[in-house]
Amino acid sequence: MKILKILSIIIFLSFISNINYAQNGKISSIQTEVEIGSFFSRTTFGASAKIGYLFKETIFLGGGVGVEYLYKGRHGDNYNNLRIPIFISPKYSCFFSKNTALLVEVDAGYRIYTKDDEDNGKSFYLTPKLGFGFKVGKNKKHLFNIYAAYNRDNKNNLIGGFLGYSF
Repeated sequence: MKILKILSIIIFLSFISNINYAQNGKISSIQTEVEIGSFFSRTTFGASAKIGYLFKETIFLGGGVGVEYLYKGRHGDNYNNLRIPIFISPKYSCFFSKNTALLVEVDAGYRIYTKDDEDNGKSFYLTPKLGFGFKVGKNKKHLFNIYAAYNRDNKNNLIGGFLGYSF
């Protein structure tokens, strides 16, 4: 499948290009984030990878690709549908302590369905997220993220939770 090959290449490149550097004493970097989660009200499970640029440890501008598996409808119907979201992902981190941040993020883009049973096989993708990030690691340069998310999908309101790791 062509999309899975592209996803594999993006993840590989994000791992090898994750290099921090200092500029005038302020740290900026290329950042990668991997994320897993679920929208509980529609029974989906998803994973995504993002790569972008982190400005002064507070503003992230990047993009990503993911995979979502929809395996049960709201009323018990079985969809067994695979969806591929391709999106941009701006994120703002407001540190209220040395190691803890409030995170506001929006994933916006295009979702491709592998079966044409919904939205003619494609749809607009918009997922606002609110959560917390906790610095982890030896030098406290990585972030473990916990998000609550909202999405409106094919006339259904979806509420979900996500875990992410930024490095």
